[in-house]
Amino acid sequence: MKRAGIDGLGKVPLKWEDIFEYASAIGRIKRSDPDPFFPIGLPINENWFFSSFTRQAGGRSINDDDFTPRFSSPECIEALNFWVRLCKKGLAKPDELWSHVVQDFIRGQRAMLYYTSGGYTFLTKSVDFEVGVWPLPSLTTPAVEIGGANFVILANSSQAQQKAAWQFINWFTQPEQNAEWTMATGYLPIHHQDFQSPSYKEYITSQPSMEIITSQRDHAYPHTSAPYYGNLLPHLFDAISESIRGDRTPEDSLTKLQETALQLASRL
Repeated sequence: MKRAGIDGLGKVPLKWEDIFEYASAIGRIKRSDPDPFFPIGLPINENWFFSSFTRQAGGRSINDDDFTPRFSSPECIEALNFWVRLCKKGLAKPDELWSHVVQDFIRGQRAMLYYTSGGYTFLTKSVDFEVGVWPLPSLTTPAVEIGGANFVILANSSQAQQKAAWQFINWFTQPEQNAEWTMATGYLPIHHQDFQSPSYKEYITSQPSMEIITSQRDHAYPHTSAPYYGNLLPHLFDAISESIRGDRTPEDSLTKLQETALQLASRL
């Protein structure tokens, strides 16, 4: 980024158009490396980004209260248009996959990366260059969807196993243990009170990038979900892919996706 004349920490890209400006400047740099290079790493097979883009356009892809799908809304169309424009301008790889994008960034084949804070520590320890962090830019509304993995206790396990599992979950979710986990990974603490843990506050002071990440709580929303969402995801990824390829317009792809979502919702 410095070679492109970009002060990434001095001028934070707060809007989508800023991302186009930065990525275009990076893309103009002449490279001797023959491997394909794209300024932005943005995997198409993860739903976090599309739903966050929709929030950043002022909408949502599924209602939070009654799970009504809204994929044909203007905000969803804006979100997919943003993604399509990045790819058509050669700023993002059209068929980027989650399993590859991190290694591409580590190898220097991506300059910017849409990624999870849960991999922040791994990322910074895997590269030999400085890694900076920005808040997610928006079209109209600062927004980021947050979520994580789950603890589960299997119903068919023995009573002793269930008791032991619950004891571990209870221990792990206490402030100090949770703070240790977040510091080792980059995940956010699971309780608001955990942000006030002495060890976590000390960690934030020593890691300015994590302070930027935690500050996005002011614009955080629950991860989009619905009882039918798991069955809908392959159709969402198809809609994104076919729009990027130019097989359909974003409007047509999302209209088709909306119809599929309504059919799945009606079966509940």
